[in-house]
Amino acid sequence: MNGCTSQELVLLSEVNDELIDATQNELLIHALKTAQARFPETTRKYQLDADLDFTISRHINDKNKTKQLLVWKPSKL
Repeated sequence: MNGCTSQELVLLSEVNDELIDATQNELLIHALKTAQARFPETTRKYQLDADLDFTISRHINDKNKTKQLLVWKPSKL
């Protein structure tokens, strides 16, 4: 996801629910949050961060992991 464009990030957000529900993968969520940090204007415009947080809270089965993922922020880009 490091090479994705802002438009590709928006397209990926359309399937976040399915991807996260199916994989339960922390690295995927970290990659999505990192990509969102690279495109702050797009993230704000389409509310990608709020949507991702909602998806995490709904689809991650381990509630301790959910809490950790909701507060996780990427290091400086």
